[in-house]
Amino acid sequence: MHLAVDPSPWPRSVLLDPRVAVSGKTARWLTGGGTLDRHTQIEREHDWSRDGQSRTGVDVATMTYRDVTPTGKEVDRWTLPNVPERITVREMVRLRVREEVARHNATLGPVFQGLVQPTGTELGLNGYRMPDRRQLDWGKQADVAEEAFGRNGFFILVRDKQVENLDEVIDLSTNVDGSDVDIAFIKLVQLVGG
Repeated sequence: MHLAVDPSPWPRSVLLDPRVAVSGKTARWLTGGGTLDRHTQIEREHDWSRDGQSRTGVDVATMTYRDVTPTGKEVDRWTLPNVPERITVREMVRLRVREEVARHNATLGPVFQGLVQPTGTELGLNGYRMPDRRQLDWGKQADVAEEAFGRNGFFILVRDKQVENLDEVIDLSTNVDGSDVDIAFIKLVQLVGG
């Protein structure tokens, strides 16, 4: 059961996860199985205040993702609030994929916009056309994204510096000017699978 009393102040990733119950100022994990990434575990273990700060001492940040072509043209931008300030590149990639799959699965729209092209889809102008409008498995999509990063299918710039290792820890605390950390994903080849 998914209960949301006042959904607007909650992170979208919490609201879209059917395994999390939201009530008032508390988000709690519902019993059930499944493989969890660190972000999901943090959502499960922490009581989030309405301003998005963890009340258990974990510092959180907002990530701004940008998809950029190799020529520098921005094709998409969105933010993800309430992520740990210190996160590995692997966790960041998996979290990004999980969020975009959750957005798709919530609507089952005709187009999927994401880092990895799902199997059985066609590239369209605004994403990947989904002829059968099915739910996607974020774990499979995330595995394909990790593999693609390892073989240079895309690269990531954090604060305009390229990260090279999935196990590298990134500090997402706000920039000196108070702005959110900018993360650019630059796809070099089409990523298919999942």
